[in-house]
Amino acid sequence: MASVRERLADGHWTASSLELRALDVSLPLAQRAAFELHGPDLDAPRAALLERPVALLDALWPTISAIEALPPNSQTRVRSELQDCVFNLALAEYAAARRDQLARARGRPVDAPSPLDPRAIDVPASESMPVAGHPWHPMCKTRLGLTLRENLRHAPELLGDGACAAVDVDARHVAAHGEYAALAPRLFPPAPRGLVRVAVHPAQLRALPSLLPCSWGQVIQRAALPPRPARALLSLRTVALEPPGEGSLHVKLALNVHTTSCARTVSPMSQANGPQLSALLERVQSVDPLTRGACACRPTSAAPGSARTCTATAPASSACSSASPPTRSRARSRPRTSRRSGCARPWASAPRVTTRR
Repeated sequence: MASVRERLADGHWTASSLELRALDVSLPLAQRAAFELHGPDLDAPRAALLERPVALLDALWPTISAIEALPPNSQTRVRSELQDCVFNLALAEYAAARRDQLARARGRPVDAPSPLDPRAIDVPASESMPVAGHPWHPMCKTRLGLTLRENLRHAPELLGDGACAAVDVDARHVAAHGEYAALAPRLFPPAPRGLVRVAVHPAQLRALPSLLPCSWGQVIQRAALPPRPARALLSLRTVALEPPGEGSLHVKLALNVHTTSCARTVSPMSQANGPQLSALLERVQSVDPLTRGACACRPTSAAPGSARTCTATAPASSACSSASPPTRSRARSRPRTSRRSGCARPWASAPRVTTRR
């Protein structure tokens, strides 16, 4: 479906199916939707080729490469992404089935809150227990860069934790955007004088000494604090904290993981622009009843990152922001990570303040 939607393969949408002319196969549709984001009928009979994603990719590749000029080894890279996605998606489906079996064995309805289910703690449920992942991207569960152990330990659909660790960075090397000075104490106790304390993903923390060999132990060091409990949300690298007081905090962390065709860093562009765009959207909503009533934004309140030019060997930062009320649609105020940026910052974060209304 993605290959046809992106015009990389010759296909024809009918009222009830997608016809792939080059392969002479048909995918039944359960529903049609705007922007060709139709829903497949996974219960209907279909060609055996459609049961094997990697084999389907190989069969489609001559058509795709004829339409799109691709760099060498593209097929190998895309195959590895798809294979990793297939494995992780199967693991997520298995975990969901086991969770439901456990609930039934205890005489509880499948959708009832359970201590083993993070949905009992957070709202909305989809942010805490994502099984399927991205609804339209073929590599919805690809997590290249994470070991199986790290995936089991941190993935929300596998009941992993979303702990939030910290590093202390020489203040002369830090550029803090937005309201970070006011927001930082809600994350961790203050850092020693001359240092800035920044949230970091536990999996990234374990990798930082090798990612930043020249800076580790000098410019940047592990904070003498235990990781703070949190809940991993849909993207795994965004975690939800519950600090004392009104509202909660979502922190988007750098993580050297390749998913949905992109390395998930926090770019210098998004660090600088996120708080500014959030403030702009708030001003627009304050005077525009239409946008105020139609959407609720997740303002990125702050983002700390490197004050100096980075190299490609030093991957990404972090950002903090607010979540919208679960009953409304969401408008992202933080730009997506630029794929063109040659800069990677492994220790930054971006908190968002989540206000429940």
